[in-house]
Amino acid sequence: MMEQLKPESPHDSKQLTVYLHLLISFTSITNWKILNSGKLPESLKNGMQQLCNNVMGCLVSLNYYPVLKTLLLRGLCGQRRYLKHAAVSAIMTLSLRPLVASEFSSRLLTLYILNIFSVPGFILHLHAITPESVAQFKSNELLTRILDFLSTEQNTRIVFHTLEATFSICLLGNIIHLTQMEEENSLKNLIFPNFVCLVCRLLEHCQRYVQAKQSNLTQWHPILGWFSSDEKSTSMLDVQETTPLIKQQLSFLWTTPLVQQLTACLPVAERQDLNIPDPRKETPDDKNLVTAFKKALGNNKTSRGNQVVHTLRRLGSPEVTQVALVASMFQTALSTLTQMRMDILTALSCKENFLPNLWHFISSLGPNHGLKTYLDLLAVDSKRLSPECQMLHLFCEGTTHFVTVLDDIEMYEEQKPFTLLEFCNISSFLNHFMFKAIWSGIADATSFHSFGSSTSNYNLFHAAHTLLMVVYRRDCRRPFVPKDHWLVKDVKSSLLIAELERGRQSVQLLLQKMPHVIPLEDRVLLFRKYIANEKNALGLTETASASPQSILITVHRFFSFLSCHLCSFNEDTKSLVSGFFLAFKGCVWWRILSGSWQICRCSYGKASFELSL
Repeated sequence: MMEQLKPESPHDSKQLTVYLHLLISFTSITNWKILNSGKLPESLKNGMQQLCNNVMGCLVSLNYYPVLKTLLLRGLCGQRRYLKHAAVSAIMTLSLRPLVASEFSSRLLTLYILNIFSVPGFILHLHAITPESVAQFKSNELLTRILDFLSTEQNTRIVFHTLEATFSICLLGNIIHLTQMEEENSLKNLIFPNFVCLVCRLLEHCQRYVQAKQSNLTQWHPILGWFSSDEKSTSMLDVQETTPLIKQQLSFLWTTPLVQQLTACLPVAERQDLNIPDPRKETPDDKNLVTAFKKALGNNKTSRGNQVVHTLRRLGSPEVTQVALVASMFQTALSTLTQMRMDILTALSCKENFLPNLWHFISSLGPNHGLKTYLDLLAVDSKRLSPECQMLHLFCEGTTHFVTVLDDIEMYEEQKPFTLLEFCNISSFLNHFMFKAIWSGIADATSFHSFGSSTSNYNLFHAAHTLLMVVYRRDCRRPFVPKDHWLVKDVKSSLLIAELERGRQSVQLLLQKMPHVIPLEDRVLLFRKYIANEKNALGLTETASASPQSILITVHRFFSFLSCHLCSFNEDTKSLVSGFFLAFKGCVWWRILSGSWQICRCSYGKASFELSL
């Protein structure tokens, strides 16, 4: 009968109050005056309490918790809160009594999580209406019990099998909010590993559910994006009304003070504030080899004396595992909560020293700033789903988001959050990382899509390449790296060109995505070979005996040469025109066919066109 009541109706609200008071009286002997008078024996009290426990057991078998969930959804998850303090306090008391009586048995704890803790904004409502109920949770150590219970794989399977994506997000929000409300001393023991692992599992569950259910029946969710839901289970849930509450709870994951506890395991970066070498400093004069050798030898001895020995960390160690799991949790949140992606990136990247500390930690995983370690890891983890790969992915995403909005004063003068030397190290790591991945065939053309297949999230190679090109474009605009910094000397350019002529796919992808690893002179020669091959394919090869007459046309800025030059030619000369465009940015060659003239404007100042007629 309680399931049919509507809290928004005054008449039903009065009936609901009566029923709740009746259940409060018959589920505990605390308010029975006849038993508390002290005249009855203690054995009688125990017997009556057992009778109340039997009543609660009967109620649980009659959909006790689903009925309470229905009341909470109708009374709290609408346009306004229809349940008042007395009603909400009574429902909380009734929901906890079976748990306490059963000493938090697995069966009842599962029902409580599925029906009570999955209510949207549940902890927010309790904190606003009945703060004493939240204190009751803490006294019963409910959060610790839930985290311990869901740390078992079998228990999580039961919960995930029952909850769909909509209510899983609500459950995640309530757990995050209740964790955020814990005291600092107890919070340290809850964060790792139970809380971090549970958040990762819930996010992955939502991600799999959404992607597995994509069809014509998908709906739009303001947090998850497109997802599929069961209309029967969500008929009483107004998603649009509850979204602000869920977003507020989820945001506690990447805002203080919870984020401080999560990132406390990240060591502080050991940065030298004094005597930072200038990455643009030129090498000694090559003409005087003796002087150059002496300077190099002296600098080597000096650098050895002043060298700071950085601690190298090993994959699989407790410290690396903890940091990697925390970073993996944030990266999974980025790929699952698609509509809150910018909020997460902004909060993490703007956190003081988070990105520098994370880069320092990554670079401590091995020589060359952890390059060999990650290349060896990619050989084993081809899908890039390990926590260590997720950690690198998070760093690339956050740094790209932050560097994009940096102005020249912050980057070159203030050098925040990274120094120019750190930018050189980051770009060198990414440059060699991407080159090795493409050259070895680990990264192919599909690896550069921003969003992967149905079983993967945002791609690591796409994030690393995006950050690499962001730093490269900054250096092109205002150089800060040493000479030949962007060239990869592990493979000679002649070998690259030879493999490219053989039609090797990885080298073609390398030339498309990272042309800066090949010297400019070699790229110009390669470009001229392309022109010659295309002319041969079109039968446009010129012989010495039949060399056509060339006309030199000079085009100035913002002047069209269509009317002043090309239209003066007769129809016989309009069959084929070959043009060479020479500008400050390089050379581009094109052809104009069959009398169809193209209007061209020069935006680089002065350019020259050689038309073969």
